[in-house]
Amino acid sequence: MKIRRGWGEYRTLRGWIADGLPVGHESAPRVVSLKMTPRERRLDMQARQQIRAVATYSDGRQVDVTRHAKFQSNNDGLVSISEFGLVIAGETPGEAAVMASYMGAVDVFQILIPRETLKGEYPRLPVNNFIDSLVDAKLKKLNIAPSEMCDDAEFLRRVYLDVIGMLPTAEEARRFLSEEHSDRRERRVDELLKRFEFADYWA
Repeated sequence: MKIRRGWGEYRTLRGWIADGLPVGHESAPRVVSLKMTPRERRLDMQARQQIRAVATYSDGRQVDVTRHAKFQSNNDGLVSISEFGLVIAGETPGEAAVMASYMGAVDVFQILIPRETLKGEYPRLPVNNFIDSLVDAKLKKLNIAPSEMCDDAEFLRRVYLDVIGMLPTAEEARRFLSEEHSDRRERRVDELLKRFEFADYWA
């Protein structure tokens, strides 16, 4: 049996099928932001944490949309999440993020899963810039002790690969290792940042 519909009814029905939602009026309130609570949590291995997602509409209303939002973990090996926002930590230490999305708005929840114990005391590290402080704070949260300072040869190999994506030549290595300046590492970093290979590699 065929059902005849007017053009207006057909267009509305088509909107339902294509978008999965009814076609609303242009002046209807829209979702402008999504907020997850909590925003960050340190969890033990195999611990659980329920997430709440609240949408804010253009008319100022705030609605709990936890049961309607879509959740996704960026590392299923570390953290899994149910369709209703229940986070379950795995058995591996590390850091992961869970993203929630609803009606075009997104937000992120950060999870830290520390090691169970830290052998010995956490070492006092030199702070050369604000990035060192941030890295130091994150390692402490994860109960991970930083590695010891590498020697000059190992530093040279790492900095070349990290900055320009290639190894130093034999002449460059000999020149660096023979330098007696106390700031030779900082000098070499500055030199590499000025090379065309840096821009080419990172572009």
